[in-house]
Amino acid sequence: MSPSPPDGGWGWVVCAASFLCNMILDGIAYCFGVMISPLCDYFDSDKGTVSWVGSLLCGVYLMSGPVVGGLVNKYGCRPVCIAGSIIAFSAFSLSVFAVNVPMLMLLYGVLGGFGIGLIYLPAVCAVGYYFEKKRALATGISVCGSGVGTFVFAPLGTYLLDVYGWKGANIVFAALCLQCAVFGALMRPLSVQVQVQVNDENDEEDDEDDNCVLKLPDGTIHTAVQASSEKNVQLSPESQSPSQGRLLPTITEQGVKNNGLSESQVRHSHIHVHSSVNTISRLFPPNCP
Repeated sequence: MSPSPPDGGWGWVVCAASFLCNMILDGIAYCFGVMISPLCDYFDSDKGTVSWVGSLLCGVYLMSGPVVGGLVNKYGCRPVCIAGSIIAFSAFSLSVFAVNVPMLMLLYGVLGGFGIGLIYLPAVCAVGYYFEKKRALATGISVCGSGVGTFVFAPLGTYLLDVYGWKGANIVFAALCLQCAVFGALMRPLSVQVQVQVNDENDEEDDEDDNCVLKLPDGTIHTAVQASSEKNVQLSPESQSPSQGRLLPTITEQGVKNNGLSESQVRHSHIHVHSSVNTISRLFPPNCP
């Protein structure tokens, strides 16, 4: 049973979280062009080789869609998004220790791209879970964050490069990716509400079970006494009441005999509740098993 989308409420919080995730991810991915020249100077490499870093970042995070989709189906959007933010944060933080361009490709491009992919797909899918009639509008708002990030992160990246250098800029980008863990935590799964119909007949049977029915060896049945499983009481499968259709506890002759009654008294006399209340109360405490 799949939960029904609420078409609002907390869904707009999820939509805002998806918007911010897309803004950060695509903003970082598409502002790599401003970092090419500082990286070429630092690693003493050509622009064609350094451009592979940004190409790997975008390619891996989009090509990881089938793998991330399987993880979302199994674990849900929230844990996958949080895991992706941690991986992206680690990748961008470790990239400042790269000693050459291939190492930067591995850390920034491949590992960072996979972490971004783990954030991107859950952010888009979570919106669809919360909306049905307004799904197109909510999805459009969430993916609009990609365009906003492209506009915002280009001048932001330039400013960070001028002030902190490319390593400082990567540290800031890593911290922004870690913020996606907070946004992912807002993508709580929908709960399924199940209505249970209670049968009145079961309630009546439960009320009847509150009183124990005792059947003595001479055939006398008492319904006012409650039996306890701690005494010598045995449940006889053969003794069923035709009117109630359920098992009745039977006091065996051995059990009665051990508590002060002889066998002849059990067989030839009718034991009544009012006349034998002391004996029965001694045999059976007032708690029903």
